[in-house]
Amino acid sequence: MAAIGRTQFPKVRLLGVGWLAGLALICAASTLPAQGVTPLNPTTMQFTDPAHGVSFTYPASWTFDKSQPFFMSLAITPADDAPATEGLSALIYTKSIPGMTLAPDTMFDGMEFAYDVHNVPTSDACLVLAKPANLQVPIDHVDEVTIQGNHYWHARTSSAFVGHSLNDDIYTFYSSGYCYRFDLAVSLSSANQGTPGPRELTPAEKAHVDASLQSVFNTVRIVPPAQ
Repeated sequence: MAAIGRTQFPKVRLLGVGWLAGLALICAASTLPAQGVTPLNPTTMQFTDPAHGVSFTYPASWTFDKSQPFFMSLAITPADDAPATEGLSALIYTKSIPGMTLAPDTMFDGMEFAYDVHNVPTSDACLVLAKPANLQVPIDHVDEVTIQGNHYWHARTSSAFVGHSLNDDIYTFYSSGYCYRFDLAVSLSSANQGTPGPRELTPAEKAHVDASLQSVFNTVRIVPPAQ
């Protein structure tokens, strides 16, 4: 399995004889494998994040890359001055899916799936993170959904600039001091020049794109590590 991440060590204060317990905790953390991507078969990849207990599968044609692939940034993208520990945990994306008419004929630019993890003391603190701050379209409503036995807060938002837009569905899950945010986003662009310009997606095409993203999200499994 190729390593694509790094293990974050917990901060431990060693006081007196407690240094043995602290050393044991550090050693335990250091034995956790890094994030990894493994081919399950010629068409499917599996992502695992042992440090946060997250795993999911996705089509092998998608790309794993933590850098932003489209013009607009995800709603859960940390601010420029945010600590490095608040970055995205993983991001996958694709600019084509079977059965989809692509740019420049349509406004479809691609879609991406990403998540991040925050240590928070309570579910109320996690609920605050379910509505990211400084969004172009603020989130004023969060509903509750259950997917694969996990109870999520779900919110929608969007952003746009000079012919580009990104529509985000954010699913937030709290367990055992961890707040997980999953961002399912569709990138659209009308910036392609030409006559006629790219057309909007039909309702059937929108449903096809949403179903493709949801099929990845439906494979997510979360087993929060012991605190």
